Amino acid sequence: MNQDPDQPANLSAGQKQEHLAALLKESASSTNGDHSQEEIMTRAFVYRSRLRDWDSLASVRGGPRRLLEDEEAKGKVYFSTRLTPYVHHPLVVRLGPEAQRALVIHRLYHYLDFTANFEIEVVNRAAQRIAMGMTGFDLPAEMASDAYKIYCDEGYHSFFSIDLKLQVQAATGVTPLPYNFDRFLRRLYKASEKVPANLKPIASLLTVIVFETLISLILNKLPKDQQVVSAVRQVISDHADDEARHHAFFSSFFEFLWPQLSGRQRSTLGLLLPHFIIKSLEPDYDSIKQCLAVTTLKPEEIDQVVEECYPWKSVIADLRNTASATLRLFKRNGAFDDLPTYDAFQASGLID
Repeated sequence: MNQDPDQPANLSAGQKQEHLAALLKESASSTNGDHSQEEIMTRAFVYRSRLRDWDSLASVRGGPRRLLEDEEAKGKVYFSTRLTPYVHHPLVVRLGPEAQRALVIHRLYHYLDFTANFEIEVVNRAAQRIAMGMTGFDLPAEMASDAYKIYCDEGYHSFFSIDLKLQVQAATGVTPLPYNFDRFLRRLYKASEKVPANLKPIASLLTVIVFETLISLILNKLPKDQQVVSAVRQVISDHADDEARHHAFFSSFFEFLWPQLSGRQRSTLGLLLPHFIIKSLEPDYDSIKQCLAVTTLKPEEIDQVVEECYPWKSVIADLRNTASATLRLFKRNGAFDDLPTYDAFQASGLID
C-alpha cells in the first residue's frame, strides 16, 4: 500500500504498527452511542473473536447434509412466496399454479446460484487476502486465523447451495436458467472504476465488509417460513448461523481498517459505500425479467409486473431496514463525519 500522507514517514514496520495501534478504536464490539472521528482514532483496537468455537459450531465442521424430501403434496413450496412478490401479481396469478410454481423454483435457483458465486468469487478473495496478510495492514494474528475459518465456511456455503440446487432440479424436473454473475459484478464495481489504483484493493475489501454486515431478509426470514420445504429452510438456517459470526468478524475488520486510512482516503472511499449497499441488496431486475420470460407474458407485461412489484419507495425502505446494522457500524466509526460521504448517503436515500 502507498505511504499514507497522515502517517509519519520513515518508520519501521513495527513502529508503524505501534503508531497505528494508538489511533484505533478500543473495541470492535463497542456500540454505546456515536463517537467523533478524533475519539475513534485515539482508542486502541482489541479484537474479540466470535469464531473461537468454530470447530463445534460451524456447519462445515459438523453440520449434516440437508436432503430434500417430497413435501409438495403437503402444500409446501421451494422458496418463500412472501419474498417473491411477483408471483402474487394479477398478471402472473392468471397464468395458473404451474407457472407460479416454476417461478418460485427459479427464484430459489437464482438465490443459490448467486450465493455459490458470491461466496467464492467475492468473499473468499477477501478472506484469502486477510488470512495471508495481503491487505497492506498488520492484522492481529487471531483475526488472520479467523479469516481462514471464514474461507472454509464460504466454500462450504457455495457447495451446499449447488448441492441443494441439483437436488431440487432432480425432484422437480425444472431446468435452471443460465445465470450471469458477471452482470452483477459489473453493477457492483461500477462505482470503483474512477477510484485511484492504490485504493482499489481497499475498495474491494469494503465491498465484502458491506455485504457481510448486512442482515439479509432471506437469511433472517426464510428459515422461519413454514410454507417452505424443510431442506431449503435448513440450508439457509445453517448459512445464517455461520453468517452471524462472519458479521461480527467483518464489523471488527471495518473498525480496524477505517481509522488507518487517511482523511483523504476515507473521503474517496466513503462515496462508494452507499453504492455498495444498494447494488448488493436491490432486486436483480434482469434476472427477474429472465424468469418471467419463460412464461407466456408479453415483454410489456413483464415490465409492468416488475415496475409494480418493485416501486423504488418500497425498495429503498427495505434496503434501509436490511442495511440498518451496517449503517450503524459506519456511523459509530465516524464514516458520516465526512460531509461528502454523509451527503452521498443522504442522496442515495439510505439515511435522512
